[in-house]
Amino acid sequence: MKISYERNCGFTLIEMLVVIGIITILAGLLLPVLSRAKASARLTQCGNNLRQIGLANSLYVTDHRVFPLFAQYGRPSAPSTFWSDRLESYTHQSWASGDIYRCPAYPEANRLGVFTAATYSPPKGSYDMNSFGLSALGALGIGGRMEGLRRNRIPCQESQVVAPSLMIGYGDVVMGLPYAGSGYFGFPHYYPERRTGTPEEVAKQTQKSRQMEARRHLGRFNVVFIDNHVETSKPERLFALSDENMSRWNIDHQPHREALPYWGE
Repeated sequence: MKISYERNCGFTLIEMLVVIGIITILAGLLLPVLSRAKASARLTQCGNNLRQIGLANSLYVTDHRVFPLFAQYGRPSAPSTFWSDRLESYTHQSWASGDIYRCPAYPEANRLGVFTAATYSPPKGSYDMNSFGLSALGALGIGGRMEGLRRNRIPCQESQVVAPSLMIGYGDVVMGLPYAGSGYFGFPHYYPERRTGTPEEVAKQTQKSRQMEARRHLGRFNVVFIDNHVETSKPERLFALSDENMSRWNIDHQPHREALPYWGE
């Protein structure tokens, strides 16, 4: 006599719960790894963008023997221009639509700038120039020295940069804070407590900025130096208040601690 056995091919409730539990555990293990891999890829792409900006800057300096002006006053016959406009013939890309000016981890579209007698609003986006260094008057960065009531700028000469391999040129902007008077990348912008404002406003601005920066490619800043090498730094290193670090922001490679009280004024 032939005996046949029938087997139920479905899952029992316990088996389903076990499978779901295993999948949940695996997802919990894999998602952080995938998220970190994505952030690392964005960090690499961002560094490549800044390297291209640095190369364009070098070509400009080779041709003109000066660095591109951070901003140039606009008149009816000539619109205002900024550093990215001067690099456009070398990058062949514009601030508004160029891929190299867009960090993949930056959440907003780039905004154009205006510089006239009535309005001073620099471009805002993923990157910016180290235009001021530690000087409130812009004499220590590569963006040019301000002069006169109309805030005209005198270009920074190539020969003024004492240590190109140690001088910060361009980098990821400080995120989430109002304009500090010296662009969106630099010491005055990173330390809003040195600017005017109630303690409550400053605390709110700082918290928002730090939270946004922590979500951007592993919480790090990409920076390209004048000699075109790119560094990835944690903010506590990039904006450290040590003589060695502060010197990297200034064309004469000096810390200029005397300038600290004037940030943002």
